[in-house]
Amino acid sequence: SIRRWDCKTLESDLQLAHAQGDWLTALALSVSEEVLFSGGKDSIIKVWDGDLHCKDMLQGHRGPISDLLTIDNHLFSASHDRTVRVWKIDHFDT
Repeated sequence: SIRRWDCKTLESDLQLAHAQGDWLTALALSVSEEVLFSGGKDSIIKVWDGDLHCKDMLQGHRGPISDLLTIDNHLFSASHDRTVRVWKIDHFDT
């Protein structure tokens, strides 16, 4: 699940119980902090807005996602399929 926490009250204000089709294995926040990316054992990367609404799904890996990293307007995804993919993500920050 994905849970959003309020840093001032230290309380969870939103939880998404079944965020991924399978286990959630990686998270990354965009540089603007407006977009969240999640990856899982289902090999899919999901794109979430600040209210945890799924806006898109990135598919291309053939194995579970093991790590996600954002640098500038790119998302790097590593997978158990022994590949690293680079995704251009600037269009998600609109």
